[in-house]
Amino acid sequence: MKLACFGWIGACWALPLVAFAQIGPAPSTSSVDAATTQSFMPVHQAFQPSLRWSENGLELTWAVEPGYYLYRERFDLTLEQSAIGAVAMEEGELKFDPFFQRNMEIYPRDTRMHFPAPANVDVLHVEFQGCAEAGYCYPPETIAFGLDPLQNRIFALGTLAPSADGNDAPTAADRRAAGAGANGSPRPALLIGVVAGFLLLAGVMILAIRRRRS
Repeated sequence: MKLACFGWIGACWALPLVAFAQIGPAPSTSSVDAATTQSFMPVHQAFQPSLRWSENGLELTWAVEPGYYLYRERFDLTLEQSAIGAVAMEEGELKFDPFFQRNMEIYPRDTRMHFPAPANVDVLHVEFQGCAEAGYCYPPETIAFGLDPLQNRIFALGTLAPSADGNDAPTAADRRAAGAGANGSPRPALLIGVVAGFLLLAGVMILAIRRRRS
């Protein structure tokens, strides 16, 4: 009876493990992304912006690393306190983009853009997006600069949260999202299997104890 009891207990302990092995947890977005992107530069190394005062306002320069490119139409410049003037951009190269599945104008090398400076102290938000030719598309990023035209000073405010419209670009994480929760949590079937296994284990243990006492 004792051997049979432990046989049943062992089988019950195995059930949740089998469920876990067969169903498996959803891939962790962070860990899989790290493995996928480890051969690519961080976004702010691949695309390095610099802002300076010019004769006609402000000049925003982008240093683009070889093998990477920026999308022209993914630039969005805004000021917090005033409307931004016309932004003059250089002509890019037309390329059929595999991520958007259409022709896109890109900057595969350094580029500049010019626009009027605000009249008063303001904050400039610059949204951009780029890709690596080797097959990785970064989500949209936003950087901010503090502007003081009265003293001709520029303050780099750093990187803001990724743009909310990042779903425009099909990233690797998007393609792996099926089966995982919003935070990459395990699928419900996995949790159900584990809970059911442990409940069955508890029931068998109680039954075995009652038989031993009888």
